[in-house]
Amino acid sequence: MTWQEALMLLHERGWQGELIDEACDALLEACAEGTLLGKLPTELSENEVTAVLRQNPDPEEVLALQLVADTWDRGSSDGDALRAALVDLDAFADRLGAE
Repeated sequence: MTWQEALMLLHERGWQGELIDEACDALLEACAEGTLLGKLPTELSENEVTAVLRQNPDPEEVLALQLVADTWDRGSSDGDALRAALVDLDAFADRLGAE
């Protein structure tokens, strides 16, 4: 799954850009401290993601959130593009759907 596909999955399941951004922050913060220190978002178990987010997304959403958080944290063109897409998730979905 690409970060674009992951973002579209979350969008289609009703996740708003701000909520995805908050989830990314929470996952990355959890990986930077405490018992999850040193792990990458993609290395977290489903239970760890659920505990960090304090909600119970389905397994596909967990995988999508892990991928989005991992990409969001990168200092790359993909990370920049993902963060820009979160500013206006509906416009991103419209552009991606038109391709």
